[in-house]
Amino acid sequence: AFEAERCPGGWSAYAPAFGRFVRGIDPGVEADRRRKPGSLEDDALQDHVHEIAGAKTAGHQPQVGAPHGYDAGALGNTINETKFVRSAKVGDETRPKNVALLYCLKD
Repeated sequence: AFEAERCPGGWSAYAPAFGRFVRGIDPGVEADRRRKPGSLEDDALQDHVHEIAGAKTAGHQPQVGAPHGYDAGALGNTINETKFVRSAKVGDETRPKNVALLYCLKD
């Protein structure tokens, strides 16, 4: 990797690294043992849950004669999942901390 805008003489840009983060292979970790040097992996977000503390919702009990067969019911039925993120670092993409470098291969 080079801190430069183009590869030096005798080197070519390593196209598979364009726009990707490099992941060091750790042979002691199951996910890495399956990887081969130079293999590509698509992006992913780990499954997670958000909760909203103290949130309330209306019940939705069927009622004959109500629109679509449902009545709003009494307020105060608690939502079971009540966690949420109050202040997340957001952007137009999901990404880890990173530094921009140019990856090159020796010709």
